[in-house]
Amino acid sequence: MPDAIRYDFDMMPVVSREELDEFLSRGVFDPRLDEKVALFRDPRAAAALRAADPDLREVFQQAGFSLGVSRMDLPEGTFARDHAAARREVIRRLHDLIPTRRAEVRTAAGSAFSLADFLDQTEAARPFAARERCKILDWPAWAGSAQPKLASQG
Repeated sequence: MPDAIRYDFDMMPVVSREELDEFLSRGVFDPRLDEKVALFRDPRAAAALRAADPDLREVFQQAGFSLGVSRMDLPEGTFARDHAAARREVIRRLHDLIPTRRAEVRTAAGSAFSLADFLDQTEAARPFAARERCKILDWPAWAGSAQPKLASQG
């Protein structure tokens, strides 16, 4: 049985930092420059949404999802802590859109994209700080400091 589709997603800026700096240096101040888009990490989730009913796809795109794939490498069920606010906003928009587009969402039930799994995984996701990825090693007593020594150095 193949692995289940993971619906983890990341919030990525629409305009890169370099582009933003260029706009700002030219005196262009526009709130849309800070917009972010949601990208699934699992390519199968993005492919399933691309193949889903056009109405369901439109609901997700209106909420702020892209059909592309994120390149972030975080553990399953987590999201970058600094993405929390943008993530809440895209989820809020999605929750606002689903009831108004109930018929369209219901017709997508037969597709590979599972709205129920998406909602379950999104609800269960927890923030993840970059420092949590670093494992602090307990150096052996012979090392004496954070600098590893050769075993022959005693």
